[in-house]
Amino acid sequence: MVTHFKLPKDDIEYMLKIAVEHYSASRWPEAERMLRGILAIEPDEWRAWQLLGSILLLQGFRIAADAVYRRCLEINPDDMYSLAAVSEIALDAMRYSDAEKYMKRLFELDPEGKHSAANRMRYVLAQMIKQNEEAFNTKAEQQQSPKVEKSAETTQKQDSNK
Repeated sequence: MVTHFKLPKDDIEYMLKIAVEHYSASRWPEAERMLRGILAIEPDEWRAWQLLGSILLLQGFRIAADAVYRRCLEINPDDMYSLAAVSEIALDAMRYSDAEKYMKRLFELDPEGKHSAANRMRYVLAQMIKQNEEAFNTKAEQQQSPKVEKSAETTQKQDSNK
């Protein structure tokens, strides 16, 4: 029989503080070990899931980070950092309906633009819109250019036939 060991809240807070110190000093393996230790004892500690997601994302483990952030959101659906992270991961993976779902929730939680995570996603969206507009304009210009050149050639031929 397996018994679930519970730590006092103060101990969890202390362990989280140490994990944050490791994270801040870019000692990600140490922070990850500490966080996984916390989660082995307190699997519903959403802050540990959130920080673990950040560490995985910083190391380029996007799929693992996505799963970890989603676990965090199962526990705390209003965690704006995790919502922003899964939104951006979904955008990068071209899972636009997922991104839309998470961004919608993120912007509902922060309608006035006061939270940095929500504002980051607003910036990402603005950049995507700008890139799409530029690509659209470039394509429109390219489609018009051959017609202009063709009509110039036609004019030259007509002039030479005279």
